[in-house]
Amino acid sequence: MMMVWCCCCCCCFVFCFVCRLLSVVCFGVVVPSSSCCSSSCCCSPTDKVTCGKTMVRYENLAGGGVDVHYSDGSKERADLVVGADGIWSQVRAQMHEEDKKTATYSGFKVFAGICEYTPHDIKEVGYKVFMGKKKYFVATDIGKGRVQWYAFIGVDANEETPEGAEALTWLHDDVFGEWTNEVREIIAATEVSAVENRALYDRPPQITKSWSDGHVALVGDAIHPMMPNLGQGGCMAIEDAFVLADELAKIDDKSRVPEALRAYRWRRQVRTAAVQGLSRFGAEMLLRFFDHPMRVEMEEGKMMPRVVNFGYLGFLMAAWKVLGVLDTTFKLQ
Repeated sequence: MMMVWCCCCCCCFVFCFVCRLLSVVCFGVVVPSSSCCSSSCCCSPTDKVTCGKTMVRYENLAGGGVDVHYSDGSKERADLVVGADGIWSQVRAQMHEEDKKTATYSGFKVFAGICEYTPHDIKEVGYKVFMGKKKYFVATDIGKGRVQWYAFIGVDANEETPEGAEALTWLHDDVFGEWTNEVREIIAATEVSAVENRALYDRPPQITKSWSDGHVALVGDAIHPMMPNLGQGGCMAIEDAFVLADELAKIDDKSRVPEALRAYRWRRQVRTAAVQGLSRFGAEMLLRFFDHPMRVEMEEGKMMPRVVNFGYLGFLMAAWKVLGVLDTTFKLQ
């Protein structure tokens, strides 16, 4: 039996495509991270889960295995350490000998929340994206009459944004004040305690850097953090775990763990790099090249029409809308 120690943190959500059969309908399932954590614990009754400890370093042992050292001075020994500790991974920082805070700011901050809300079209649409210039709002049905939402706001990294109750008021009245009623109703239905916010960072694909060191491996955001535009961050971590387990199952001796970890890296690198790239591309398009479509409207009491949102981006968005480019892009995504 192999003893595995996993350093992990919670993902915001897991958006998992469970069925994609040819061109038939794709079914999506959204699972809150709290449910994932509860399920993981319930499915592993013989395993030990310890919370509230901070890893400061790991130490590969000469005879195989790893010692994990905690900030409180204690340590544990395992045959394998899996660093699933997110974008600011301490495991990754030691492995690559660099500051764990090195990452690229995306240009977005996100406010996320969960509320009790049932859209009128819940039976037809379970995932919605409302888009605007340098901001967009995502609402996802998570079951039991609840909606999980994300408000992405394009701001500078050092720009301060409201916190707590002020944040909800700011989002409702200012940021999305002129948007559709559904967006503002979802925000209004959210309790202050159910909202969190953070700046979004990612890193380019780790082509030249190792995913493992001896008996230590990286998974998920620890090695391939990505923007949430495709909803694939949690999914990639789950796939990592599946492939890692598959490679470990092929070895018959603990001394071959490093070999299995290298095989895991080569099986995952191309796919995760592609998803990272597409996620970053989507974020860049939304931040720098998306705008409200240009339109012509009549003002009351005036003879001449007025051009709203005049400019090359507004014109481009209007043309794409007419040609169906945006609809096609979203379906492909």
